[in-house]
Amino acid sequence: MHLVAIRDMIVKSPFFERDLEIPKGQTIHTENSHKFTSYHIDEFASVSELSVRAVYTDSNRWFTLVDYIK
Repeated sequence: MHLVAIRDMIVKSPFFERDLEIPKGQTIHTENSHKFTSYHIDEFASVSELSVRAVYTDSNRWFTLVDYIK
């Protein structure tokens, strides 16, 4: 997903050495969306040496939030 600046902006952050200038009309990449199966979720946990503590999903199973534990 991209957002578009509707005006010139200056963004300050403790993570940047200097202010970030965003001109009007500039797009800002804010999100990636990926589709994973439960198999992929288990594999990610395994290679990361994590365990799935809980899986939360909507009634259609369109969206999932996974709680991992070390």
